[in-house]
Amino acid sequence: MKYALFAVGMAAVLCWIIIGNYPALIYYWCVLMASVSFLHTRKKYQAYRNLSNLIFLGYICFITWVRTRPYKFPGEAEFWINNTEHLFFALVVCLLVVLYITVVFSKKASFGKKLLYSVCIFNFIGLFNEYFQNVINHRALTVLTHDAQKDLLMNVAGSLLFVIVASLYRFSRQRAARKKNSQIV
Repeated sequence: MKYALFAVGMAAVLCWIIIGNYPALIYYWCVLMASVSFLHTRKKYQAYRNLSNLIFLGYICFITWVRTRPYKFPGEAEFWINNTEHLFFALVVCLLVVLYITVVFSKKASFGKKLLYSVCIFNFIGLFNEYFQNVINHRALTVLTHDAQKDLLMNVAGSLLFVIVASLYRFSRQRAARKKNSQIV
């Protein structure tokens, strides 16, 4: 997905956030927009932009739908929607971290190190996010609610899911490259 299409999609989501009257999402929107915009200034990101931009836009659309919808599903469904939200959050932030390491910081970091850094950084961000939500919701800063503890557990599960998905994706790309090379020879 080219940047122009991504930007149009993000503008539509921003309108959706404003109309849906959920201003807390604007913080997340700004961080995602700034992060992806910065990545687009790097030539090396062009190799990753199509799938990455689609994932990022899909994530912010999903989160905006979850947070601004005027209806609720029965209890069990809401529980799983919230868990899915945290799994997606893990996938998106871990992907952003790996892209930043690859495109901006360290071109020589091994795949394993990139995954380890992404998991550690993401889970720190997830912890910070739960405390940030305490501030937004005017709760005591140092208290993690039962829901926040569940969210942190889902963040760990999501970051581990990212490691599995990223490893499988890398393996399939390497396998396809080997197959293509064997056909050439």
